[in-house]
Amino acid sequence: MRRWSTGDGVVLVCLAAAGLPAWGPVVAGVLPALADAGAWADAAPSGARWRAIVCTAWVCLLVSALSTLAAFPMAQVLRVSGVRVAALLVAPVWIPSWLIYAGLNLARAPDTVVGAAFLRWALDPAAAFWGESNRWAIVLLGRGLALAALVLWSVPLAALVMAGVEDPEADAAAELARTDPMGPFRRAAMALRLRARAIGCAAGVIALLTMGSSVPLHLAQVETAAIGLWRDLAERPPSRWAGVWLAAWPQLVAAGLGA
Repeated sequence: MRRWSTGDGVVLVCLAAAGLPAWGPVVAGVLPALADAGAWADAAPSGARWRAIVCTAWVCLLVSALSTLAAFPMAQVLRVSGVRVAALLVAPVWIPSWLIYAGLNLARAPDTVVGAAFLRWALDPAAAFWGESNRWAIVLLGRGLALAALVLWSVPLAALVMAGVEDPEADAAAELARTDPMGPFRRAAMALRLRARAIGCAAGVIALLTMGSSVPLHLAQVETAAIGLWRDLAERPPSRWAGVWLAAWPQLVAAGLGA
């Protein structure tokens, strides 16, 4: 087991100093809110708020699982590729997630062949599974595209995290496994097992990022905790923002654990 070194302490101090601009406003907002009775009343738990938290957890788990699985081959390439190839693979990370969602929505626009056919099917009473039409499928498709946009946006980030996790034992075992004759599925399962630590790190990072990603989900009418906080900040005057800080305890806890 590697021992704690002076270099590790320096890195920890640098990370703590870099995080001060982010944690400063958090502390300045949370501490006064703890002594504000009105803030506690505004942050009182409700059924809608708990449903948003549960929905956020499901979205984070789904996006992190799908993006990490899709990023695994890219991470294997990043481990052995040069800087130019790595820069090309991670270039999509500079595209905002809402722009990916907008592009996917253009593909299902009513003036396209696919979009027009889908709209006719969704509005045709004769094709309805139940009720008068399949209008529910329009909303469901929009939510699926929002999740797909978050997954596509997260794949390069997950690949970067997995490729950056150093595991000499896994590297040595993977090198030995290349000489062992086995089928493709067994080899893939072994690779996933050897990189379990890197996969866990990437899934955790993507889950934290997804928890704060609200634009595609807001456009797709998916109620998450981040969207609820965003709406509270827009609807309340600054004098009542203390309750928003208290209501953000799931995000603050997750951010603290992730840090």
